[in-house]
Amino acid sequence: MIPGPIAFALLVPSFVGTLTFINFLATRKIVHPEVSRKALHISMGLVALSFPWLFPEPTWFFVSFSTIIGILALVKFQPGVRNLIGRALYNVERRSGGEIYFALTIVALYVVARDNIALYSIPILVMTVADAFAALVGTFYGKATYLTRGGHKSWEGSVIFFFVAFMVIHIAIHLLTDFAPLDAVSITFCLAFVATAIEGGSWEGLDNLFLPLVTFFLLDGFLRKIDLDQPLVIGIQSNLAIIGFALLGVFVNKTIRIRSDAIMAMVAFGYLFWASQGFDLLLPGLMTGLCFLGVTLGRDRGMVRKIVDGQIVTAVCLPAAIPLMLHMQHIDFDIHFTVYLTLAASASLVVSGVLANQLDANLKNNFRMALIATVMGLAYGLAWALMTQTWGAGSTIQILSFVLVSIVPVLLMILMKSAPRTAQISSIFLWPMAIAMASVFFSS
Repeated sequence: MIPGPIAFALLVPSFVGTLTFINFLATRKIVHPEVSRKALHISMGLVALSFPWLFPEPTWFFVSFSTIIGILALVKFQPGVRNLIGRALYNVERRSGGEIYFALTIVALYVVARDNIALYSIPILVMTVADAFAALVGTFYGKATYLTRGGHKSWEGSVIFFFVAFMVIHIAIHLLTDFAPLDAVSITFCLAFVATAIEGGSWEGLDNLFLPLVTFFLLDGFLRKIDLDQPLVIGIQSNLAIIGFALLGVFVNKTIRIRSDAIMAMVAFGYLFWASQGFDLLLPGLMTGLCFLGVTLGRDRGMVRKIVDGQIVTAVCLPAAIPLMLHMQHIDFDIHFTVYLTLAASASLVVSGVLANQLDANLKNNFRMALIATVMGLAYGLAWALMTQTWGAGSTIQILSFVLVSIVPVLLMILMKSAPRTAQISSIFLWPMAIAMASVFFSS
């Protein structure tokens, strides 16, 4: 075992040296900017695979990675440091915080999975290898593109991502787990498909955060079921489910023509809801989508396509997905009520956000706005609560909770209808997130 100070002395200078060397290649235009960026990406990922052995005790790991994250922050926010050692990270045209998310994800995986080599290494391998190959193929050979928030991606890159992810996951599962061969194939297909959807629906480097964490949670769920008599059935059901979500996404795309990154995000979140609790939690998620579909039918499809992207789908679904992932780790709370309530808040924001843009511009009086918001919130919250009551999701007091969480976002979106998109997206995420965390706390 390498002593912690020596491991620190090896890792941090090696990272700075690699960053400096790749920066030299990029500034001299010896290699393409995307090649230099992904070379660093692959180097960091492959080195990270050694951390459970290099740092068996967490103290020096946190010292080392705090230093690395600090260096990355200096590179990102200090132009002088960036020009000296980090231009390779920012010579591409798109905005990205991927290197910071990458480092934070490695820290998270080290904390929760360093004692399980499969759970630690497979998410990192997918993030490292599949993402790099997809980016390079998309950059040099991508012809059929689709829009994402702040840029575009290519279908060629997404296809390569799927096949490389499938290969990497399948080899790792075969070597590191006890799944039977057919089980390994079906589970690999599911994980690779979901990972591809996450990569396509992410923006500004957030795939480096979402992709490995969701891969970890799904793989952990499969590993927990390995002792069942027929694990192959679980894999086949998952394959059928993911294909069903993909077909549903195609149908939605044909119906209202929303962007491909939004469809990919919907497929990923839909599968996550189903994999966690089955159709009990999938139904309110579908209901949230139907709420949006109902208020957008008949609207200008160009407006809908402009508004709905992977970012807004993530803002709506992620607050409900986080409690699901906590519950998958056996944290005890009322999962049904929490997810139903969170999605009610999200759906209310979706509906009120669209309707707020359709309100008469002459409604300048705040009292009249508040009155309209209250009536809409009461009606919407009661309707949602009564429907979830049919699924056995709550008591009379919980019905009142649905009403209350529906009033606030309606008023909020009416008042913010002229606010910048960033503020609107933040409210769409933060209000349901606050509801989710409060519900987890009070129902645990």
